[in-house]
Amino acid sequence: MMTKNKAPKKWGRLICLALLGLFSAFGGLWCLCSMKGIELFSQDIRTDSFVEYISLYIFVIPLIGLALRFFKKIPIGLRVALFVSMCLNIALAAGAAIMQKLDIVNVDYMLPFFHVLLAFDAVALTSISFFCWRKSSIAEKFFEGSIFAAAGFGVIYIAYYYLSRWWSMDPSIFDKMIMPMAFLLMVTLILVGYIIDVYAKRVDDSQRKKLLMLAYKDDLTGLSNRTVGDGVLKKLDARTQDYLLVNLDLNFLKKANDSFGHAGGDLYLKSFAEIMKKVFTDATLLCRMGGDEFMVVTWYCLLAYRW
Repeated sequence: MMTKNKAPKKWGRLICLALLGLFSAFGGLWCLCSMKGIELFSQDIRTDSFVEYISLYIFVIPLIGLALRFFKKIPIGLRVALFVSMCLNIALAAGAAIMQKLDIVNVDYMLPFFHVLLAFDAVALTSISFFCWRKSSIAEKFFEGSIFAAAGFGVIYIAYYYLSRWWSMDPSIFDKMIMPMAFLLMVTLILVGYIIDVYAKRVDDSQRKKLLMLAYKDDLTGLSNRTVGDGVLKKLDARTQDYLLVNLDLNFLKKANDSFGHAGGDLYLKSFAEIMKKVFTDATLLCRMGGDEFMVVTWYCLLAYRW
């Protein structure tokens, strides 16, 4: 049962890490193109423009995926809206790439549509972040902080972009640096939130294992406890296969307690448990039922009860 629960958690963490990697990769590529750093590798203006706009269209997609992973307690309507928006962003990026390859329109033709989708995503994500802030974990607060920062910088950038086109302003250092700086801040906040989230889940897993040990292990001897033993006996009553069951009663425990104190009695029990482990090496279950009573069960179908 524990193994089955671990698999979805492991895949969930890998998906988050993959989405974070894609977001960082495409966002970093767009920043590199925006600051003309790509010219160190390519002097083809058409190719450089294609890479810049496609990376811009794509890097929002894993961000929405991360939001859907982080925000678990949001209305189903908003969740569906974000999923639809993510699909539209995928279609926009694919459509822009195909249309440029077919020489129908240039890839920047889709930029106004992208800005509309981006504005919707910013409003939706900031609204969710605002309403979820008080009940969010520390990791979620870092992610929400990155949303606030990106939305703020994004509004300023889009406004500056259209104003500069309207007034025919030449590109400035402000135009080239505002979004790369916002992206760097966003990635940093998301990465810190992800690390905190992984650490918190590891702590939870460790505590859960300790609780399971307390629930199913006899603290003194390390054998399974009566809870496991009673569960096994119920399973045996419901089946017809052959099995071997041995009940053991340790003699002179009271005398050991009276003569050497409870510490001596505990040592007596632990020593007997170690002898049981050496003698019943093929046993499916070694169990302390309580006090000086022990039980041994051997049956291949009970391997799931080995704790």
